[in-house]
Amino acid sequence: NSTGPLSFASRYNRRGSASTESSERSTADHAHRAAVWKTAIDPTTGRTYYYDSITRKTQWKKPAELKALEKQRKEEQRRKAAKFFREMEENLMASLGRGELIPGIPQTTAATANIKPGSV
Repeated sequence: NSTGPLSFASRYNRRGSASTESSERSTADHAHRAAVWKTAIDPTTGRTYYYDSITRKTQWKKPAELKALEKQRKEEQRRKAAKFFREMEENLMASLGRGELIPGIPQTTAATANIKPGSV
């Protein structure tokens, strides 16, 4: 059981990066702590308040655990969107590099189908 650089790298290449795993653990931890907080509407004022379902503590301000969880989820959505568009751009550039006007369709096929550049 080697603990050298190659085994470390191969382990994280199979399962994802260390920062991704750390982020997932951190998100799960915040989600667990945030799960005890519930929201409710004050019937008199119509304002949202927060209560801890275990301790029954109530407060007007959003708990730090909920804020942290929302921030992490927003960052994860941003990372996923960035990855999606990066991969899309790479695929489009690879298609253009192969001379395809339409990704996945060779230019000769597109030409015989009477598709003009810029009409799609």
